[in-house]
Amino acid sequence: MPKKTASRWILPLLAAAMLLAGCGGGSDQTGGLEGDIAHGNAEQIRKDYAALNSKSAGSNVGVSVSSGSPTATATAPAATAPAATSPPLHPFAEAALAAVNVARSQARMCGDSHHPAVGALRWNARAAYAALLESEWMLEANTFGHAWPGGELVWDRLTMAGYDWSKADENIAAGYRSLEKAMQAWIDSPPHCVALMRADITEVGVALVPGREGSAYLSYWTMVLATPR
Repeated sequence: MPKKTASRWILPLLAAAMLLAGCGGGSDQTGGLEGDIAHGNAEQIRKDYAALNSKSAGSNVGVSVSSGSPTATATAPAATAPAATSPPLHPFAEAALAAVNVARSQARMCGDSHHPAVGALRWNARAAYAALLESEWMLEANTFGHAWPGGELVWDRLTMAGYDWSKADENIAAGYRSLEKAMQAWIDSPPHCVALMRADITEVGVALVPGREGSAYLSYWTMVLATPR
């Protein structure tokens, strides 16, 4: 399949201070996903999300730096207080969080705009679940984009995941075989780079869903960046 890219800004629908970064796509369709990420991280995200809901329904749980279904419409309600303890990061989450924070630790140009280094993010299981909803929707719909048929965007998916958000952003990509290549594509794309370097974001979740026979892409990536209320 020839290389395909796309990028756009989606202006906030609910608050003028919010900005949703556009989609980032690429085609690296020779072979499968690399190494340990061959099956994506959907199973682990669901496991973490189920454990989160069973322990404290509605908490926004983040993991410190040191350390569903695309048709879903509702989940447990969200609360503002984080849990006192956090589960250990699984390998994909650890690698994704590290890659995000390495990128944020360096000042960089995002297109024509300069962005200073910004603080590290925490992994959040609800943000990761919101990312999974988007990646699985793209797979099931065999499409690539932010907006669902009903107009739902990242803040709607965060609400579905029980995340009480104040700010939100989303980067998507398709076709990349490794975390490194997906991250580099986002860094190289000005709107995705801006989203990645936002100083007002504190938490992140990344979902990877492999394509299947008949899919337009061999992989569907979503990064959800958010700050709780």
